[in-house]
Amino acid sequence: MKKNLANSLQAAVILAALIVSSSIGYCQTTAGSLAGDVVDAQHAAISGAVVTATEQEQKVKLTAKTDNLGHFVFPQVPPGTYTIVIRSKGFQTIERKEVTMHGNDNLSIRELTMPLGEVSQVVEVTATAAPMQLESAERSDSLVNEQIQGIAVNSRSYLDLVKLIPGVVSTVNLQTAGTGGLGSISVNGSRANQNQLTINGIGDVDTGSNGTQNVTLSLDSVQEFKILTSSYQAQYGRSSGAQISVVTKSGTTQFHGSGAWYHRHEGLNANNWLNNLRGLPKPLFRFNDVDYTIGGPVYIPKSKILERKDKLFFFWSQEFQEQLRPQGVRRITVPTALERQGDFSQSVDSNGRPFPFIKDPLLVGQPCRSTNTAGCFKDGGVLGRIPQSRLYAPGIALLNLYPLPTVTGQNGFNFQSQISDSYPRREDLLRLDYNFSPKSRFWMHRIVNSNTFTSEYGSFVLGPNVPITPISVANPGYGYAFGNTYIFSPTLINEVTFGWTSNSFLIEPTTNA
Repeated sequence: MKKNLANSLQAAVILAALIVSSSIGYCQTTAGSLAGDVVDAQHAAISGAVVTATEQEQKVKLTAKTDNLGHFVFPQVPPGTYTIVIRSKGFQTIERKEVTMHGNDNLSIRELTMPLGEVSQVVEVTATAAPMQLESAERSDSLVNEQIQGIAVNSRSYLDLVKLIPGVVSTVNLQTAGTGGLGSISVNGSRANQNQLTINGIGDVDTGSNGTQNVTLSLDSVQEFKILTSSYQAQYGRSSGAQISVVTKSGTTQFHGSGAWYHRHEGLNANNWLNNLRGLPKPLFRFNDVDYTIGGPVYIPKSKILERKDKLFFFWSQEFQEQLRPQGVRRITVPTALERQGDFSQSVDSNGRPFPFIKDPLLVGQPCRSTNTAGCFKDGGVLGRIPQSRLYAPGIALLNLYPLPTVTGQNGFNFQSQISDSYPRREDLLRLDYNFSPKSRFWMHRIVNSNTFTSEYGSFVLGPNVPITPISVANPGYGYAFGNTYIFSPTLINEVTFGWTSNSFLIEPTTNA
């Protein structure tokens, strides 16, 4: 009795966990739905026809039956290219190839007509209209890997692809790779901080700023990039702006790989107009990017579990980015050599006019201005010179932290600099897919970013306009996800998705200066 009670309690807990996880997973899925109608030559509905959808790369097989109206639907279809086969007694078998499903698509292949004949006879449907988005009112656009590879993308960031979508305004500066850019995208007039981005269904927005990503991916590991701009379903919550979905590549039954090197150098650029006007050289701008990918089946010949190539698949990618990120020109005023010694007799104001009027706090009630210098510092008869005995040593030490002037004869500034940031990055991705059985499929991914830059001008904190000491900003990112789809019946499917992304910041000077 106790044993049965314990087993019942355990089953109830597992069922509750599945229900809760399923509701969470539904809001984070990348799977879509595929529907259609099966009729005979007189357009009468054919009920009970068996419809199978087989994914061409991983051989994932889905099965459904038509209802009394001849309608069928696959409610959870992972992204991929499928072959649809329809069989019914007394009719020839219908086969339709190259049905492409993008992430979160809700497609209808409309009517498929089955001619009378033997089931062994196969009719291949080729000249048909492309499936249409009839199952929902959303407005969306997708780019698949072949299109992505054919587009010149600045900084190797998939966020640059949003510029191809109608209704999107992007002001993002993607000269160099990084986690930024999401907060510079506005869709159909929505605020730029109201965008959501997911990788394989898992949220990837840094909620601290609501405008950057926790992790990024190599462009060569992206299978599909999709953006929903309006009228999307309630499952896309959190943000009212763009819903950007990134789907990674997966391994297939065949081994595939790639490798590339991308190079940019300031020697190939023209100097900008302002630099030419100011007599400044071109800023250092260097981009050396090496990446590779490899994917395929995991199999062990003559083993009982992994003997076949259609069970376990892997995909691995790495991208190494060595970058010098250009900075704008900084023009400021720093203490001169005389001012560091307490001598302001040669100092000038922002208009270049002499300004030796330094108030002596001990001369109470005495004015210190151009018409009356009775209250000003004077040493040895020199206006604006502070006596050495009155100098404050810690204050002098603070002034000496600043660099010496580099510009003379200019009003408003005497120091000019333009030092590029060092910004090395690395992006890692591991994805595994496992066809446990015809009814159960598992997948997982692990994403790791090494993301550290060093700047003479600091970050959003410790960010002076003058280079005193280089500031290091370490911003590593991590992403993990796990999912399972279980088919109880053609009309009952449970999908569980669990995952998270995170990042951290460590901002510190690189020296003890």
